[in-house]
Amino acid sequence: MKKEARSVTNYMQDYASSLKAVEITPIISWKDAIKNVDVNFQFEGDDKFIPMSHKGTGYRRLFMVARFRYLAEKNKGHNVIYLIEEPETFLHPTAQHDLLNALKELSVDNQVVISTHSPVFAGATGIEGVVLCTKVGQSNYENANLDNPQLFLRKIVDELGIKPSFNLRDHHEKIVFVESSNDAKFYNLICEKLLDGTLTNSEKILVLPFGGGEDIESFLNLDYFDRSGRPLYLIIDSDKQENKFEKQNGRAIKFSQDKELGKAWVLHKSCIENYYHPRAIERLYALNSNVLIFLKKTIT
Repeated sequence: MKKEARSVTNYMQDYASSLKAVEITPIISWKDAIKNVDVNFQFEGDDKFIPMSHKGTGYRRLFMVARFRYLAEKNKGHNVIYLIEEPETFLHPTAQHDLLNALKELSVDNQVVISTHSPVFAGATGIEGVVLCTKVGQSNYENANLDNPQLFLRKIVDELGIKPSFNLRDHHEKIVFVESSNDAKFYNLICEKLLDGTLTNSEKILVLPFGGGEDIESFLNLDYFDRSGRPLYLIIDSDKQENKFEKQNGRAIKFSQDKELGKAWVLHKSCIENYYHPRAIERLYALNSNVLIFLKKTIT
């Protein structure tokens, strides 16, 4: 318990820098052995530990965030199912993002199922992982219809009142959607090398990573910008190795058809941000030109 308390303390100090220590002690009943534990905090200026029950709800939630980060590290390599009801309660938006990141870390090796009313959690979740629960006379549970995912996304937006991303800026002339922040860095590097200019810091062009376009926030941002009257460009990796080329091509065609000022392209390469041109490898290792005819990605 002391070891766990020290680990949780380190994580919780990211949110409460004045925290000195967390104490976890067993509440012992010889009849039932250890049934519960008591958690206490000691902050700078405190002469003694203060029970968590005497602190505000916010501190209890911060403790929960720190503990989830601890569990993610402790249970790495295992597959544990976590069922959590409305973890965002009493947390301000910044703390919700901290908790969301902790749960994402936990979900790498485990299964995390939450119920939520928070746009922060729902907006960061892929559509295939969302179940919409409404009550009209009785409880109704609805999954995405793969033939018309936009309809399902619109229902979630209306239910939770989700707004476009607070990072959006409206003064750019053109908007380029890419799959991830690494893609944005890759295209910016191309512009620096070939055009002697930057792309991501352009005053006229907004490069917006949108996560593949299948989560709620991405859908809403695309819908928002579609009404802005500016040219929209979509660049998608082919993902041939995952046999997604036809799916990606269909998405590009639909985007071009649905958006009056929209154009879309599917790249010949998969994972373009991880692509190294054979000529670049030859230069790096001082090889003769055209020694490397092609490279094939292998998975080990």
